[in-house]
This record gives sequence, C-alpha cells and structure tokens, in this order.
Amino acid sequence: FDEDGINSALNYGYMILRAIISSKIVAKGFHPSLGLHHKSQFNAYNFSDDIIEVFRPMVDYLVYMYKDILNEVKLILLVAQQKVLFNNKKYDFFQAVDYYLDSIRNYFVKDEEVIIPTLSVMDYEY
Repeated sequence: FDEDGINSALNYGYMILRAIISSKIVAKGFHPSLGLHHKSQFNAYNFSDDIIEVFRPMVDYLVYMYKDILNEVKLILLVAQQKVLFNNKKYDFFQAVDYYLDSIRNYFVKDEEVIIPTLSVMDYEY
C-alpha cells in the first residue's frame, strides 16, 4: 500500500466497526445518533462513533501488520475474528461489543461502573 492505500484501508476498517457496532446498538435498544462525546446534529451515528473509539486501535494494528496482503475481504475477516479482553475474560469482538453496551446501559440504569474492553496485541488472532 502507498499512503493513500493505507488511509483507505483504515477508513474501510472503521466503516466495518461502525456497521457492526451500529447494528448492535440498535439491537440493544439504544439510538445510534444520541452520542456521549460525539454530538453533531448532522451525524446519525454519534453513539456508534463513541463506541468505535475503544476498538479503533485494533483496526490500526491490523492494517499496519497486513498492509502488504490486505484487501477488503481479508480486513472484514480479520476484524471479525479478533479477541478482546472484557472483565478479565477473552471474548470475540462481537461478544465484547455486546458486553460493553450492556455495561454502558447498566451505568445509566443501575449506576454500575462502566467496564471498558481491553485490546492487546497478544490477544489478536490471525
């Protein structure tokens, strides 16, 4: 990849995160446009973009590691198979997003502490 190719791959990876996270947000009963930190009236995915920030380094690392062999399909598969540490247990990316959203809901409903997923290069699976 040249610099433009890397930037395109990063943007595509973030788009994958946004799509997955947005669908899970809606499934959990949240509204993706009502963000905590992202608050643009023109962004229909403010909350999705808040959640993406936690997982963004995962995409950065995957693009960096696989820049020579990466294409759209491989990036989707790499993102989907990643493991994330949540509450001291390893989960696949999809489960970790679910648990993170549950933790955020519990913060508002039960006044519990929010548990933030941990990303570790050692946990990535290729």
